[in-house]
Order: sequence, then structure tokens, then C-alpha cells
Amino acid sequence: MNLRTVPLVAILVILLAATASANRIVSTSPDTTIIQPNVTWTKTFEFFSTDFEPPYKWSVQPVGEAPVGQFQVLGQYNGSFQFTPSTEDTGKQYLFAVTATDNSEIQVSSQFAVRIDSRIPTVIEIEKEHNSLQGQWEYVSVSKTSGVVTAGSFNFKICYNGEGLKFDTLTLSDTLSKLGWTCTLSQARTGSFGPLGLQAASIQVQASSTAGRATAVPDAALFTIKFYITNDRMYECQFIPILFAWSSIYDNSFTSNESDSLFSCLQVIDYEGRDMTAPFSFADCTDRNSNNLAGPCRNARNVPGTVTDVPNIVFRNGGIDIVCAGLDYEPPGDMNLNGIAYEIADFELMSRWLAFGDSALDRNPQFREAQFAASDANQDGTVGSVGDMVYLARVVIGDALPFPKLYPY
Repeated sequence: MNLRTVPLVAILVILLAATASANRIVSTSPDTTIIQPNVTWTKTFEFFSTDFEPPYKWSVQPVGEAPVGQFQVLGQYNGSFQFTPSTEDTGKQYLFAVTATDNSEIQVSSQFAVRIDSRIPTVIEIEKEHNSLQGQWEYVSVSKTSGVVTAGSFNFKICYNGEGLKFDTLTLSDTLSKLGWTCTLSQARTGSFGPLGLQAASIQVQASSTAGRATAVPDAALFTIKFYITNDRMYECQFIPILFAWSSIYDNSFTSNESDSLFSCLQVIDYEGRDMTAPFSFADCTDRNSNNLAGPCRNARNVPGTVTDVPNIVFRNGGIDIVCAGLDYEPPGDMNLNGIAYEIADFELMSRWLAFGDSALDRNPQFREAQFAASDANQDGTVGSVGDMVYLARVVIGDALPFPKLYPY
């Protein structure tokens, strides 16, 4: 084509069309068109542009009918669309438009459709506890939250950080006890988990109906685990995951009363709602680290010919979120929590604490946690030491400078 024979308007149209085609949103997730209700589904997007300036603002809107379930899109560079369909969305199809906008308010959109499965999956969920206090007990329930499963027994394997959490007891729920269920528990033990062989503690619980018949397992807590949260300040402001684990297909499964059907793992969701189910290779299932955190291995799905494997259960992980005592409360050296750090009253309270123990501190466990954090007067990472008392005294007499409060921003 001879450009000298092409009108200027036509050249501008060609350039604008080329620019528009260069700016596009592409999904990096597998093309999944049917998703499960009551399970958070994630679809990720990448934005390709020749003239957009990052970071981008992502937004999403339904096209036509809006779902009952919650949806959002997050991210500054790549977009992450998250959708948790409600049971009221079952069997319906929805169309969404995701949009990326740059600092110049230039926008590019992409549409995609999602159909909600008419079947409601069985969801087993580990509770996520928030603002837990160190040096205290925490109770974490494992519950069935949706779906239908009729079984005579179940077998769960759960792992956790044995340094941050100390297992104490496991209690079967009143709901199952009234239905005639009993449980047995293995002792907590340490093992290697995942392809990297990470060390973690685990417990295994087995429960069965003593009534001699299968039970429609209700949507309720199945059992509750009691943990002691470490007082190690390295764990302050940290989240300690509690996860389902598999070393065989029988882990984290329900069995029919006649033992001819095994209801096993369909999907594993982490505590942030992301799908962490992975198709492990044969090597991943035969090495020394046979404990997996993303469901049973494919070759581990071999069951006797008399047993039918029905993968229809979604497992959602949880954990314990430890409160940020040092950031949320008082500055270092403010033992009496009056807002004035490194004063004589703080020195006197620390002296009584070191001499008589925790009885000298506030009875409110939340305030006491704040006093623990404030007692690190010399900011060496160790709370309530003689060094802290000496440094506090030096500040009181003007021989040293106080440490300022660290703010969480």
C-alpha cells in the first residue's frame, strides 16, 4: 500500500485500531465455566498495554442479573477476581465485565461468563480465629457448613505449626454426640509435609456412629480442638495456619455405613479463599514426604473394587490470627498503660512483676498482653528481663533515651 495515496483520516483510524487491539486483558486461569456454590472461585487476569501506565485500578460489574453471592476484583498490576456463589445462585449463569483503568483514566474491559453448578458440594471448614492472645487457650472448631453427606464414619488428618501451637484436647461436638457418634484420637506427632518436606505437627481423628446406621451429617461443628498459643513474641502479629493433610485417600473422608462408598476430597481452599488443589505427580506420592496439603495424590486414589470413590467434598483451611499487641497498644516502657512511658511508676510496676509474677499485672488478659509487650523497655526482643528494668531506670534518671512507639503504618 502506498501511504501517500491513503487519506490522513484513514491512517488515524488504522493507528487507533492497532492501539486498541494492543491494550487487552487476558485471563491466566484455566477456562472453568461451571463452579461450585458456597466455594470461593478465583480467576486471575493480566493486562497487556502499549500506552497504559501502571498501577491499574481494577473493577468488576455484573452484566445483566447480579448474583446473590459476594464478588470482587483485587490487584494493582494483575487482577484477581473472587466470587463466592450463594446457594440461591445454584443452577444460574452470570456474565461479568472486568475493567482495568490507568492513571490517565483510560479503560479496557473484558467479559466472561460463569455457570453455577446445580449440585451443592459438601464443605468442611476449619475455623479461622481472629485477635487471639498469646499465652492463652484458643478453641478451633471443624465444621460442616453446606451440602449433603450421609455417612457412618469419618477420618480427618489435620496439621499445624507445633512451635506456635500446642495441642491440648479434642472434643466431639454435642450435635454428633446426641446422634450417637463417638471418636478416637491419635497422639500429636511431627512429620514432613509437602514436596519441600516442611516439619509440622499433626493429629488424626476418627469418628463413627454407634447406632449401627448411617447419619445425615448436619451443618454444624463436628469437633473442637483446644490449642495453647505460644508466648514467644516472634509469633506476635502472625497468622498460624491449621490445615487439612493427606497421606492416603482415606484421610479427610467420610465412609458409608456399609463401607462401600468413600466420600473424598474434591477441592482444597486455603484460608484466603484461593484454590490450592494440585495434581501431584507419581514422584510426589512415593518420596519420603508423603503428607500432602493439597488433596490426595492421583495414584493414591486406588481403592478396593468393592468401594466406590466419590470425590465430592471441599475442604477449607483455617488458623489462628495472633493479635498485634506491641503495635496496637502502648509504647515500650509504659508498663502501667497510662500513655506515659519510662516513668517511676512503670519502674515500680516492673519491679513488682519480676518479684511476684503475673499477679502484679492487670487482670484483664488483653491489657496484660499489652503490658507484656510494653515491658521490652530496651527493645532487644526479650520481654520482662532485668535488662529491661535497668534500661527503664536509666531513662528515668536521664542516662538513656526512651524508644518511641512503633505505629502500624
